[in-house]
Parts: sequence; structure tokens; C-alpha cells
Amino acid sequence: MVENLAYQVDVKHAIELLKQLLHQVDESTWLVLVGDLSQFRARSLTGVAREVIPVTNDLYSASYGRVYIPLTGENKFTLKVEVLPFVGLRTSIREVSLQRYGHLLFATYDCFQDGALLSDWFSSEFLFHLQQHGVVHVVRARPQACLTCV
Repeated sequence: MVENLAYQVDVKHAIELLKQLLHQVDESTWLVLVGDLSQFRARSLTGVAREVIPVTNDLYSASYGRVYIPLTGENKFTLKVEVLPFVGLRTSIREVSLQRYGHLLFATYDCFQDGALLSDWFSSEFLFHLQQHGVVHVVRARPQACLTCV
């Protein structure tokens, strides 16, 4: 669960949301993708760790897993240009999260179908900007976190 939960949002544009989130985090943050990784190409990403996750159907065992991607400057650029548009965020990737020092800053489950949760790491101005540009719709915000978003 996201610690210091500040916002719950409906996601209108998943790729654009992740691109914008990448601008907000530092190099101590990791992007974690869980699901069918058959479309995930990590050739030009550095420091990526992949974890195999057992599945009931052997057909998917080779492609299903979890990847941890350190968000260095070079990796952020590669993710935005070569990975996020092609990995199947709304179809193949079941869970997406941003983690920093073991704390969840952002999390979404069920291929973005249930919206997303964001911690108070992200400012109210940032969420307001995303909502104004149609990337997300703020469903719930902690009162002290975001008075102008709802």
C-alpha cells in the first residue's frame, strides 16, 4: 500500500502519466513493472533486475515476471522513448509502481483499470497540472494534500 496516501486518480493516459511521473522522481527511485513482459525490451536500460513469478499456466511462465528499473537519467529517457509506448501498460502489465527507499510513491493495479494511488511525494500543483491536461482525474485527495484538485 502507498504510504502517506494523498491522491487517488482515474488514469486517462497511462503512458503520459508515467512520463510525467518520471520527471518528478530522483535517481533513488525504481520503476517496478509486473505482468506479461514479452514486449519488454531492456537492451539499452542499465541496472535492470528481473524476477520470475510463478504462474498457474506454464504457457506464460517464460514471459511473466517482475522487473526493477533504476531511474537514472539515461534510463528515464530510454523508458519514455523506447519502452513505455510499446510494453502494453493497459493490456500486459498488471501492476506498475514507483518505489524509493522501500516506500511506494505511486501504485496501480489491474492494468490501470482501478485507477492509481499517489503519495504526498507529489505536489498538489503537479496533480492539478495533470488534471488540467486530461492525463488524470483526481477522485480523492487528502484535504491537506490537494484543496484545488477536486
